[in-house]
Amino acid sequence: GIGEVYYPSSTACPCTCTDDGPVCVRPKCPRIHPRCTRIKYKSCCPVCEAVSKVCVHGGKTYRMLEEFRLSPCERCRCEVNREVYCTISGCPVLHCVNPVYEPNHCCPVCKSGPNCFAGNRVISAGERVEIDEQTVCFCTYQDGTWQAHPHATCEERQRADNEATDSDNTSKQMEEQEKEKERVFSPRLDAIP
Repeated sequence: GIGEVYYPSSTACPCTCTDDGPVCVRPKCPRIHPRCTRIKYKSCCPVCEAVSKVCVHGGKTYRMLEEFRLSPCERCRCEVNREVYCTISGCPVLHCVNPVYEPNHCCPVCKSGPNCFAGNRVISAGERVEIDEQTVCFCTYQDGTWQAHPHATCEERQRADNEATDSDNTSKQMEEQEKEKERVFSPRLDAIP
């Protein structure tokens, strides 16, 4: 009858019978979840009845709350909202200047233990190393842990006061003798005609 609302099919939108024929109006329907596995129609709009209880990531399917690794450094989990969330491992601060990456490990390791640079030389923590006749270097140790400072602490070696004074006096005397020789044997250019 005229003015009567009817549905031409189970998935069709409602139509009203008019003098000019049926008038069908399609309402704006909400979007369907991309992981919807079962749809029914209500007032000509699709309604999701069941959503997949898995996550799809990188072409693979994972169960809800399943954890998996993409690499030694990336750990992921299929969450309840069916999204995959990943975290990248944070590596601890190393107390060496020559760390090594090992297969199937995310973070580098100090194979030779704590160490530091003394110039371009790597020295082990706890070892005092003579760099030259006057300089001794070592990795800094503080509060029971090796500091993560890459460069050694170097200090001048203490000499006995007598030794230092004697060698200083001897070197000064030798310098004065050399200067005296230069004065005696140097020709005077202003005296040459």
